[in-house]
Amino acid sequence: MPDVGTGRPVSAADGRIDVEGSLRGLMEKIAEPLGLGTMHERHFVFKPDWPNLLRTNLAKMGQGNTSLSVAQLRTAIDYPDPRGLTSEVQNLLLLVFMEHGHYACQLHGQEYDPGLKDLPDSLVLSKQELAEPSVWKGALDKTGAILGVTLRSQLRTANHQNELVKQVSEEAEAYLHSAETLVEVVRHRLAQLGVSDQGQRLATAEYALSLISLWRSGFVEPVEPRALPLHIYTQQIMALCLQERGIIETDIERWIGKMPGFQRIAPAQPQRRAPLHVGYRHSA
Repeated sequence: MPDVGTGRPVSAADGRIDVEGSLRGLMEKIAEPLGLGTMHERHFVFKPDWPNLLRTNLAKMGQGNTSLSVAQLRTAIDYPDPRGLTSEVQNLLLLVFMEHGHYACQLHGQEYDPGLKDLPDSLVLSKQELAEPSVWKGALDKTGAILGVTLRSQLRTANHQNELVKQVSEEAEAYLHSAETLVEVVRHRLAQLGVSDQGQRLATAEYALSLISLWRSGFVEPVEPRALPLHIYTQQIMALCLQERGIIETDIERWIGKMPGFQRIAPAQPQRRAPLHVGYRHSA
């Protein structure tokens, strides 16, 4: 049986997705007869009939729905009478149930990524709370930009959420010592010079350490910085001036103003305008 991207319509906010032209016929032949949704001209709209039916059957069988096994779900499919479905069709329905109910999978205590042809009866499902869509996207963007973490799929599922936490924790562990050392070095240098942290260097280093520590502990939601990286921003403007042999103010926004770390710096702040008044600018 072809893989028609089971998780996409289930994970979509409104259960509605665009379907590639080559897959629309398959959706009509497979998903519609199984009662998984309706294939319109271009969009497939998911219906939760099967997940609801399985939950009802589990309740009738005296089973809860917080922790389950695939074997229990196969029994629920055939309750009260066998339906005569092939193993692949059963697997498709069970994968839909998992995505809809936000279940993560484990096999012998280890995280497991199931597939249409790989769904052992001993697989254990545990229900999880998922991050809100905006939080999920923010976590993917930030951990990807800073730690280089990537997932095979960015669909918001329980298994993918667990995989992100695992990868981020491992990467943060590798960076923790360097982040701790940076804080100590900056603090020592400021003390040697007898100056305050006017450029926010220590505050920025401490924020980086706190972020790495949070990620190491498994917390991957976006964290807002407490200090603007003004010293780094100013250095970038100076470098841009030297690189271009002079700039105008609109060049700042075009080159670096939209970078994630600099978006919160207002155009009127002195650090943004100062390099333009010391001989490093073109006339507009």
